[in-house]
Amino acid sequence: MSLGTLGKYERIDVLGHGASGVVYLARDTMLNRQVALKEVDVNAADMGRFLEEARVMDRLRHPNIVHVHSLDRINGKIVIDMEYVRGNTLQYLLNTEGVLPISTAVSIASQTLDALDYAHNLQIVHRDIKPANILVTPEGQVKLVDFGLAEILATNAYAGGAGTYAYMAPEDFASEHRSDRLSDIWAVGITLYESLTGARPFQVENPRDPFSWKRALETQSPFQLTYYIPDAPSGLQYILEKALARDKKERYSSAREFRQALQDLSLPLEQGIRAASPPSLSRKTALMDQPDLQGLKPSYVSAEPGIVVAEVNPPLSTAPARRSLFKRSVQPKLIANRDSLDFGNLHKGEEKRLNVEIRHQGVDPSSRVKVEYTPNWLHVEPMEFASSRQVLTITAKSGVVWETGNFEDTIRISGFAGVCKVEAYLNVLPPRPSFGKIAAWYITLILLSLTPTVLAAASSLNPASASSQTSLMLPALTISTFLMAMFLFVTLGAKLGNSERAIAAILMLLFTFILGTAWSLFSHPNPNLPNRIHAMIYQGEYRASLIGIALGCLLLIQMLSMNRWKLWASMLVCVSLLWSGALLRILIIKP
Repeated sequence: MSLGTLGKYERIDVLGHGASGVVYLARDTMLNRQVALKEVDVNAADMGRFLEEARVMDRLRHPNIVHVHSLDRINGKIVIDMEYVRGNTLQYLLNTEGVLPISTAVSIASQTLDALDYAHNLQIVHRDIKPANILVTPEGQVKLVDFGLAEILATNAYAGGAGTYAYMAPEDFASEHRSDRLSDIWAVGITLYESLTGARPFQVENPRDPFSWKRALETQSPFQLTYYIPDAPSGLQYILEKALARDKKERYSSAREFRQALQDLSLPLEQGIRAASPPSLSRKTALMDQPDLQGLKPSYVSAEPGIVVAEVNPPLSTAPARRSLFKRSVQPKLIANRDSLDFGNLHKGEEKRLNVEIRHQGVDPSSRVKVEYTPNWLHVEPMEFASSRQVLTITAKSGVVWETGNFEDTIRISGFAGVCKVEAYLNVLPPRPSFGKIAAWYITLILLSLTPTVLAAASSLNPASASSQTSLMLPALTISTFLMAMFLFVTLGAKLGNSERAIAAILMLLFTFILGTAWSLFSHPNPNLPNRIHAMIYQGEYRASLIGIALGCLLLIQMLSMNRWKLWASMLVCVSLLWSGALLRILIIKP
């Protein structure tokens, strides 16, 4: 089904949402070919830099780099016409498979380095190498995306400088430094380590805090590869250590040198990626099931000798399945009580919390469980625990994303018994309007809702019309109460903030209380009052009843169509002016 046209392009489907815009599968109707069409949000101040970076992308012609066909401005929108690549991102493969075979991970890293070597020779730096920017086709070919536009398009997962904190080199956190080709080499090293182990080499409590990452890079050392892969080639550990050297002078001097080191490895024969279906058992799980492994497996250790940053897990051989005299042994399992979390619709800046219970069955209760991956728009608490049952509080934070639309990702949790995954869904709506933008009509509607009561009360100041006020006060209060209810429904339909809706609700409840009190007083009039006053009270009750029925029917219709709040705001104005005019006429003609 077509999503509409944009210039010469027919948008067919949504391929994804990025921090810089939406990517569509589209058809170029002039050339009759499928393309990936990216609508980009660029500030006017950044337009010059954006065009300069786009010209840089146009120079890149390499089989491992997504080719950019053209750049255009259509209907006020900047669109990039790119090569459409059939495949998945490396991030998706890691989310679904956990880890990759050694040969596959090395092949992806080698192709990435080949593309970087070509770009670096043209004095172009990617600045944001990460699994989400690496596409892998079903045939295993790598395609880099967002090349050369990483900084200007703000593709970083967290707001900050160029790049994503988890993949940024130590020197990138210093204000006087700028990303260069050695920063790209560091990012490839992080990506290769994650592909092999299913975990990042450095861990922080607050992934949105750049200072936490800076401290982690200064104090932590990546855990040895052999703890994850006992049969890993000996040269692979050395390659990773060199690629992730804190001192950039000790790293590989070029992407070509890094790639050559990987190609010189003697790798075992392994099965490659099966794009259609992930393997039934990841190597990481298989490793945990081996009974002859001894030793400790910490999350990470300090770079300073003798200091342990994270408490180590018990040896694998000391965490057997629990047994009972009356029950069979429990099969080790890591289970979540729900497979998915749907946070529904959230306006930009709003948050919502949901809970997930994690059970670590059949293992020692002191075995640690860790949240290995969570998208940047979700906050999980706690990130790590050691118990057989734990409730995780997961908060969706719509304010951290740069655009509106649907978001979906996977939370990955690992423990001794394996890995469990929880899908998360969120639809981010535009932010609610601020009070400054709505103050004019908001206050006007409140005043118009009060007008009938104010007019009836003002008539008591005139002795000549004081008697008429007795029969008019009850109808006036009824009109104001129903207008306040109509105003409350307008605020709900306009999706205003909680404060604005609360004010409308309080006013409606206040007038409802006053109206109820007035009905109670008028229904028990003083028997000493003259008959003429009694007649006027009954007349006021009759008018109020008719008005209540009419306005009640109108409110019922409004409840069924609250999304058309502008129409109902106009209706409130008309009703208020109509009844206020009628009250004025009664007060003037019948003093």
